[in-house]
Amino acid sequence: MLMLTALIGAACGYVWHRSQPALKPGSNMTQQFGFYDLPQQQKELYDVRLSTVGETIVSHVSSPTNPQFRLKGSFVQRNQVGEKRIFTYTPVHFVPSPETQLLASNIDLLVHSQVRMQQLWPDGVPLVTMQNGMIFFYPLDDK
Repeated sequence: MLMLTALIGAACGYVWHRSQPALKPGSNMTQQFGFYDLPQQQKELYDVRLSTVGETIVSHVSSPTNPQFRLKGSFVQRNQVGEKRIFTYTPVHFVPSPETQLLASNIDLLVHSQVRMQQLWPDGVPLVTMQNGMIFFYPLDDK
């Protein structure tokens, strides 16, 4: 009876996982983003490359002004509630410095909270919105 219960539970988990829409495979984007602190008159610009591998969005962030700076991380999809996809973020390689204070605070926010992303398609353009106000150009799914 215990084996039967375990098999039924595994089958339900498999069916639930298969019912979750997958991320658009093979998506690759390169873009630039920035953070601005108006009171401190501080700005940070970064080049970012995003690519999809299975249920994971891999990010590579570099600085156009500092060739030694690198941030690698991954957004792993954990759940989907309606149109919103829930991700966890894990930095794989990141060494904060005084020049990356604004980015470091956003990385800290991403690491310690669930990341909610929603796909929008205004005029056929794939935009992704996040709960922290970030909007970026990337196709999470096919439309």
